[in-house]
Amino acid sequence: MQMNSCINKEKLPFGFCPGCGHGMILLALDKAISSLGLDPKNTVIVTDIGCCGISDRYFTTNTFHGLHGRSITYATGIKLAKPHLNVIVIVGDGGIGIGGNHVINAARRNIGITVLVFNNFNFGMTGGEHSVTTPRSGITTTMQSGNIEEGFDICKLMSGAGASFIARGTVLDKDLPEIIKSALMHDGFSIVDIWDLCAAYFGPKNQMNRSWIDKKKEEGFSFGVVENKMRPEYSRLVAEKESMPIKKREPKYNCSKFKGTMTILISGSAGQKIRSTSSLLGFAATISGLHATQRDDFPITVLSGYSVSEMIISDRQIHSTAVLSHDMIVILSEEGIAQIKDKIRSLPKTSKIYVLSYLAKKVHSINKLPKIISVDITSMDVKREYLCLLMICLMLRMEDKTIDKREMIEAIRCNRKKEIARQSIDLIDDVF
Repeated sequence: MQMNSCINKEKLPFGFCPGCGHGMILLALDKAISSLGLDPKNTVIVTDIGCCGISDRYFTTNTFHGLHGRSITYATGIKLAKPHLNVIVIVGDGGIGIGGNHVINAARRNIGITVLVFNNFNFGMTGGEHSVTTPRSGITTTMQSGNIEEGFDICKLMSGAGASFIARGTVLDKDLPEIIKSALMHDGFSIVDIWDLCAAYFGPKNQMNRSWIDKKKEEGFSFGVVENKMRPEYSRLVAEKESMPIKKREPKYNCSKFKGTMTILISGSAGQKIRSTSSLLGFAATISGLHATQRDDFPITVLSGYSVSEMIISDRQIHSTAVLSHDMIVILSEEGIAQIKDKIRSLPKTSKIYVLSYLAKKVHSINKLPKIISVDITSMDVKREYLCLLMICLMLRMEDKTIDKREMIEAIRCNRKKEIARQSIDLIDDVF
């Protein structure tokens, strides 16, 4: 069904340089969209940064303009969110280079978008610098004596990535609208490498004309439809795939007498099971009818350095994990002190700090306002990995059992292997 043009005539003429090929590509795209009868309301044109980035303003379709090299990520998100939409990406060779990983993975996944590469072999907007497609010996403002690098063959790159539709054309081709039309009709990822004319930089510096293009054809560049194969389109596969059901944790006991909100900061070192033990506390809170959040902090080394968990426990729904001050702090190592030193310094006198006895003096020297509960474990045979559980249980006992022993034991049974659970429960029995 032939439809009217999708170009907004009130925005014409195009704002490109005189002699630039971008406008010719846009006219070819408009002709392809119109000949297919695509509804502008169900069509989205996503533009990248660059000279071609102003293309969206000329169309009456939905449009989206974003960061350099990221147009394909936006288009992927749009297609996944609304698979029925016709999603078209307009990107230059500069954007393809910057967003190379994005286009490779869009092709690999076979996401149903159409990518039109306005390939004029240089960064036209910023001054004619060489790009990833600038051919060897091509003259640019950054390669005045000729490019020493080999440029990407976009079609070969896309073939290697698994693209299901690949084509190449030029702004001089009369059948360019038909090539674009074929790409738009394809059920899967499609890309058209369109060789374009940069009238400001690459064109005049390299005498780029039809004979230049013909010479490149002789060098082995394929034109027309290069590949056209069928395989499942990604957004449809995602829609058809059954999601894992979200299991809402229902309160098992619903007996907690705790009212209000408590913020807890647990700080120690890697190997002390800070994060996993904190999650036990959160689990216990939820099965007792409370709400809980946990936010962790640890270095990239994971198995060495500090380990911190920040928790909120409340009888009301929690809408933010942000914590301005802490009611309770549990400290298990010198690394733990160092990591939260500023937080300790800013604590009010209403806060409480549970700390191993050999660290108490150091904590007190940072801030004398909070109440410091020093815990001496020298007479206790407690393994390093159980220290956090010991301190949390001591805190719960001292705070009038905000969370009961029964809930902590249930949390352990549900989340720990049998032998570890047994040892943990024995420890709890000694503390509560």
